[in-house]
Amino acid sequence: MGSSDKFSYFNEEEFKWSVKNYFQTREQKVLFEVANTTSKTILLVFDFDKTLSKIYMQDPLFEMNGIKAKEFWEDTKYIREERRKKGHLSDGELEYINLILEYANLGIIKDFSLKTLRDIGSKVVFFPGIPEFFQKLREDIEQDEIYKKYGIKIAYFVISNGFAEVIRGTSIYPFLGDSETNDEGIYANEFDEINGKLILRYIMTKNKKTEALAKIIKKPYGEDDKIILEQKKHIFPNMIYFGDGKSDTPAFTMVRDKLGIPFAVFNPNDEKSIYEARGLLKRNTVKYISVADFSPESGTYVLTKSIVKEIADRIIYYIEKKNKPAMQGLSH
Repeated sequence: MGSSDKFSYFNEEEFKWSVKNYFQTREQKVLFEVANTTSKTILLVFDFDKTLSKIYMQDPLFEMNGIKAKEFWEDTKYIREERRKKGHLSDGELEYINLILEYANLGIIKDFSLKTLRDIGSKVVFFPGIPEFFQKLREDIEQDEIYKKYGIKIAYFVISNGFAEVIRGTSIYPFLGDSETNDEGIYANEFDEINGKLILRYIMTKNKKTEALAKIIKKPYGEDDKIILEQKKHIFPNMIYFGDGKSDTPAFTMVRDKLGIPFAVFNPNDEKSIYEARGLLKRNTVKYISVADFSPESGTYVLTKSIVKEIADRIIYYIEKKNKPAMQGLSH
């Protein structure tokens, strides 16, 4: 039994079957990790644009400065293609950021500062249920009588190809982070402000999202087979990753391959968004797809809560399983 409604969302035999069916030669390693981790934190990791936000976070910046977004992205695409012709490979993030910095230097974008980016955060338009989703789910799980007894926690993170400072200015920022590992909960493009100008300090690409996921787990990237379990603060089987499209494929794949839950959301009013989500499901890149509506009465909220409960019940199951031999020993 893992939750206060006396119904367990976790079944060990079903879980072992799914591990054996998918992981095969790595079956014992995965089962060992799940059964022996000390982590009681469930990780919910989100892409930002078109996953949580209805718009691209750069849109308010363009509108403030009279820039046509469509033309900007077409120029970015042209620059990227020209660079590729010269043998420079890129995901596109560097080109768009450099173009924004160039616009700022030319005065096309005015007052491009950290404060401006934070202020833009308040103009981001979220899908229904955000930010209430974060507080509601945390309360439903962490205030549950049994989950509270076992110390089950939820931590939220955002991994974005956009700007970290914009995310810090949004209404979701207070909910992000993990106090256990002193993690702010934001992995995105970072700027330093020097003499009134923004200088790119860190760039986040779609392929770097996998590095961010490893940092959330708190283990050295690329050392999966060498690192011992005690060095990890969290484990991938306790993670749900939410994204919306092809740019999330590297992250979806990593989470799926490490027994986490890849979850795609789509805009029901956008045919391309629906098409991409269905494609991700058909290719087995994700385990679930659902409408980008996070309100408490939505199917997405109910489904997410049931997945979180299954993870929580599994954590409790293995805690009890480890404690049982010790208790039996004390009774003799």
